[in-house]
Amino acid sequence: MVVLFYQVVIFGIVIISAFGGRKALNRTAVVLCLWTLTHVFMPWLLAVQFVTIAVAFSVGRCIVRPSKSTAQQTLSADALRRLRG
Repeated sequence: MVVLFYQVVIFGIVIISAFGGRKALNRTAVVLCLWTLTHVFMPWLLAVQFVTIAVAFSVGRCIVRPSKSTAQQTLSADALRRLRG
């Protein structure tokens, strides 16, 4: 049960960092991976932790705000639709 709780905490840390932007998300994932490599010694627990980090990172990437270029492309597409009528 403690392992499950710990994975939920790791997942939460990654998701919360996603609200800080892409750099914060990337840094958090790297730090958690390094921490896992240096503190977890059981192979099955390493696998569980890395899967948790990977899933949380994927969810976090969906949370991260789109870059300026994506926003500009969306704006341009909207402007094009308006021009076409």
